[in-house]
Amino acid sequence: GHEGASPGFNSRPYSALLSRNLTIRSVSLRSKNHPMQYPVRGFFFCPQCRHAGKWDALEKILNLLKNNKPIPPKYLVPLKEETKFEQEVVKSWQQLKKTFKPLTSLAEEDLKIIFNSLKLQTLSPAVAAQFDALVDKSGSTLYFPLHSVGGQLAGYKVLHVVSGQEETVPATNCAGILAPRPGKGPKQQVAVLVPSVADTLALAGQKTAAQVVCLPHGLSHLPQQVLPSLEQYSKLVLWFGNESSSWDTSRNFAKKLDEKRCFLVRPMEKQPSPHVALFHGQDLRGIVSQAQPIWHQAITTFASLREDVLSELQNIEKQMAEIPLETNLDTFDHWADQFERLPLYFMTFHGQQSVKVVMEAVEHATYVHDISHVIIDNVQFMMGVFEESKHMDRFWKQDAIIASFRTFATKKNCHVTLVIHPRKERDTEDLTSSSIFGSAKAAQEADNILIIQDKRLTSLRGKKYLQVAKNRYTGDLGVMALEFDKASLSYGQKKKKPNIDKDTVMEDKTNLG
Repeated sequence: GHEGASPGFNSRPYSALLSRNLTIRSVSLRSKNHPMQYPVRGFFFCPQCRHAGKWDALEKILNLLKNNKPIPPKYLVPLKEETKFEQEVVKSWQQLKKTFKPLTSLAEEDLKIIFNSLKLQTLSPAVAAQFDALVDKSGSTLYFPLHSVGGQLAGYKVLHVVSGQEETVPATNCAGILAPRPGKGPKQQVAVLVPSVADTLALAGQKTAAQVVCLPHGLSHLPQQVLPSLEQYSKLVLWFGNESSSWDTSRNFAKKLDEKRCFLVRPMEKQPSPHVALFHGQDLRGIVSQAQPIWHQAITTFASLREDVLSELQNIEKQMAEIPLETNLDTFDHWADQFERLPLYFMTFHGQQSVKVVMEAVEHATYVHDISHVIIDNVQFMMGVFEESKHMDRFWKQDAIIASFRTFATKKNCHVTLVIHPRKERDTEDLTSSSIFGSAKAAQEADNILIIQDKRLTSLRGKKYLQVAKNRYTGDLGVMALEFDKASLSYGQKKKKPNIDKDTVMEDKTNLG
């Protein structure tokens, strides 16, 4: 039968298409009856005939069959040639089985030597029984089969014991995964995804409450063909080590796997990859249990906003480039790449929001993204000060917001900057700490108060300047002039023009290409 397919289709046999009793797995739509359906559009997989491909290509064929029309041969070519399961892989594995012996046939001493070479000294030789692995005659190379939906062989991994290097056959778009043989008991609903065989062995020996799954191509890419094998799990824990690329890879993979069921073992120094953690005697089960949700509806990144920024050209990246990007569109990609490297995250909130919702978002960002500074611009807009409500309600709301952020800053050791518009003062008077809208709580709780004074409209030589009105740390107070640079849309001190020109940008693009 099909899942989430277009209305009007059924699972009657289409022997003229691929095979008898064709089973279609479509992910083009989400269905309430299949809540774990992953949100990747336009892909189908048939576990019986081993075909996979784009849903729209199959949909064309189904429409023709439904209307009893002949199928042009060109429609079947992609399904037969481009996405058909590679029979050569099966032949290759059968040849390996004839040439090499099972890993379980080795003596216990020989297994210990292999595990020691992989820095998995604490593993029991019994772990080998959980895999249908092969070993060559010298004991220097291991072969692990990769299976897809229905237990069909889809490829295999080659692990070189001495170097620890791994290879996957086929090299791309392998539909199989490596997982220990499931034991007796209820079906597991949680899976821990790891990128290497060594990580799989390390977790397999810990008897965790979750199934261990090794992805076929590590962190390089996640083929769509793998997704049906992971659909059975309601929770996926991504443990990709603490390398610099781990975080970005986790986010990208989570988008394919359905972010709402993905949890992340944070890539930090104290949480390396599973086999390294085991070598250092860390509690692997404890690390898995502390995984946090990777998805939050209120947090986004510059990368996801990049195309919108190109069309809108917001001010923030102009300030970094220090040039008017609307007249230098050919340098946008260069500066966008530079800006994207900054550890900045943006909340997707607009307008009035409850304190609880905002605090939950910033606490999530602090844990998952290691945020050290939160900026709320501005408090009045956040609490809906312009809505029709009682004045006391407004002050109470503001006090609650300030108290929440004060507690958050103290407990999470995170800086918080709140932008608050002042109340109206006489044009001839300077703003003071008492000019902060609302009660005195904002001024009392703040460690630092910065006030933007604007005298340009009250004096011929009036200027705009920044006043440090409160400094709880060093006590230094004072003012500094603000000179606006229209080209860079910033008040920073004027610097020399950045050493970049169009030729440099074009040269960078050439080198990257």
